[in-house]
Amino acid sequence: MKQKFNLAMHGATVAMTPARVLTSHLRRRYNERYRGRFLHAPWIFLFDVVLVGVIALLVGVNLYFRLIPAPRAGVRLILSAQPILSAAPTALEAKVISRDEKTLQNLKLSWELPLGTEILSASPPLSADREVFLGTLSPGETQTARVVVRLFVPQGSVRLGFRVQNGGERFFGSETRPVAGSGLRLEPLLRPFMLKEGAVLPFLLKNDTPQVLETVQILLEGGATVNGRSEMTIGRLAPFESRVFLVDPHRAPVIRLQALSHAVPLVQQTLPLQYSSVPFPVEIGSLNASTPGGETSFNVQAATSARILVFHPSLSEAKNGTRLFEASPGRQKIILPLTEESVQTAASWFVMPFMENRQGLILGPVHEAPITTPFHLTSGMRYYAASGDQIGIGPLPPRVGETTKYWVSWKLGATTADLSNFIMHATLSPGVTLTGREALPQGGRLTYQNGEVIWQLPFVPAMNEGFTANFEMAFTPTRGMRNTVPTLVGAATATATENRTQTFLQTVTNALDTNLMGDERARGKGKVR
Repeated sequence: MKQKFNLAMHGATVAMTPARVLTSHLRRRYNERYRGRFLHAPWIFLFDVVLVGVIALLVGVNLYFRLIPAPRAGVRLILSAQPILSAAPTALEAKVISRDEKTLQNLKLSWELPLGTEILSASPPLSADREVFLGTLSPGETQTARVVVRLFVPQGSVRLGFRVQNGGERFFGSETRPVAGSGLRLEPLLRPFMLKEGAVLPFLLKNDTPQVLETVQILLEGGATVNGRSEMTIGRLAPFESRVFLVDPHRAPVIRLQALSHAVPLVQQTLPLQYSSVPFPVEIGSLNASTPGGETSFNVQAATSARILVFHPSLSEAKNGTRLFEASPGRQKIILPLTEESVQTAASWFVMPFMENRQGLILGPVHEAPITTPFHLTSGMRYYAASGDQIGIGPLPPRVGETTKYWVSWKLGATTADLSNFIMHATLSPGVTLTGREALPQGGRLTYQNGEVIWQLPFVPAMNEGFTANFEMAFTPTRGMRNTVPTLVGAATATATENRTQTFLQTVTNALDTNLMGDERARGKGKVR
């Protein structure tokens, strides 16, 4: 206890030292200047000490107010922005807060954004000079301007700013923000550590924004190519549109891809790769051209379990046209479930087997085949037009010995590629002849040879609505046809060659009888009397 007490006393002594110094100085001053010289010397000394203290306090307060600056007149600028995604809509907000004691008149705000920025919307609206008129700003008031823009900037950071002008006085505000990503997506569908002989890399390019992206381009480095070239021009990507493409690395140890829009690199991918010449244990049979509306399938011979990546733009239950299938040991046939509603955006489909071990994915050789244009044909026969007007002539239902005339229509649906040597032909039944009346697309020709009616077109351009050939024919039933519904035109066969892939196309349409099932007014009136 004694040691603790002595330590406390020592601390108190140290703490009291400055006070003792001051009191010692005052005591010496009192003894030298006041004691023995004045009546009531202690009171006079106390008065002088208090007076000096008051003077020191006043001097200190005056210095404080002189050295601390007064609030600066003018405005305060605040810039707010959501995370920056290059090529995607980005909202920016500028706030102008008055810190002046007087009202500011005719305020104008101008945005300072990177070159090539697209302004999608603005509130208040922008003038032709891209200025916002804010008008009057009262003391303490806040004015706000908002814009939605698309910034075409590379990865890294971007400087955003605006300036406010009040007569000849200008105020500037800016911020540097990181670019968090891109609205243009570029990524490998499979990220392997090893490629077998004949394997390539499947990549996805997608516009993840609700706006069109123009002048889209892919650049490849490290020796990799797409269709034998180190660059690929996409052009226009519609909102949320995707493209799948294959990259041949040519056994390069590292490849790099960049996706650009408006000549600005928005996103890139770098992949280190390894290769192996050991045969892959899964074999895919030769693929056939896929025609929308027809069966698309492939054969698999697997020595072990594996998975198969399939790309087809019309594949149902698929993500960006891709879907995984399981391959069991042995031989099997996989039929692709295709939809007819999908918009065709690719000229080919492919199948790629792959396996996975502890190190990662191992890609097998790719197999690719063309996707042809849709080749849909329909045939119909009418006595009444769709409008209800009568276009046929003669008795309905048909009568023995009397002639009834009908109109036949053969329609080729929408196509996505040019066709050559289009031929459609069908057999006419006994008692049926062509009248010579016809309405054909420009360049078409209708002939009758050896009991067949033939429609020929040397060239058919790709078109969204297709086209139709219409011709009139006459039918005179015989006694043996009484109480029957005769077939007048047999099943029609159509053939053509697709110019893009040089694929031979063929399809068959339905036969036509006197029941006229496609004619709302004449339907069922086909039994000969």
